[in-house]
Parts: sequence; C-alpha cells; structure tokens
Amino acid sequence: MIPSHLEIDVSGLKVGHSLHVSDLFLQEGIKVFDSPEEVIATVIAPTMEVEAVASEEAETAQPEVIKKGKKEEAEEG
Repeated sequence: MIPSHLEIDVSGLKVGHSLHVSDLFLQEGIKVFDSPEEVIATVIAPTMEVEAVASEEAETAQPEVIKKGKKEEAEEG
C-alpha cells in the first residue's frame, strides 16, 4: 500500500536538527524501504533577512541623491 501523503510534525525541531525515517510513526501495513538513518527534514537558519536589510538601505539612498539634484536645478533656474 502506498499512502497518498504523510503528515509529519516538525514544530519541535530546532535549527540544525533533523528528522529521520526512524522517527516516523506509520500506519500498520506501511513499510519504508529507505535506511532508518535517512534524513527526511532538516531545519536551517534563514539567510534572506541580511539581504533584505541591504536592499532597504539601497532603496533609501537613491531617492536622497535624486532629491538633492532637483534642489540644485531649482536654485540655478
């Protein structure tokens, strides 16, 4: 019997921890042919947050430069 899906609770995993085949609780009659040590899920630290801060700084810097340029043009005219 091949199940249509498996529900696995990973809420207890911390960064750097993994869930293995041996951690699964399967219904009777379901067999897993992979090794019990096979990794199913791993929690890793997010990396997008650092990039988001850098892009926010770039976005705020550009309008300031444009604004200064417009003031100079207004003073000359």
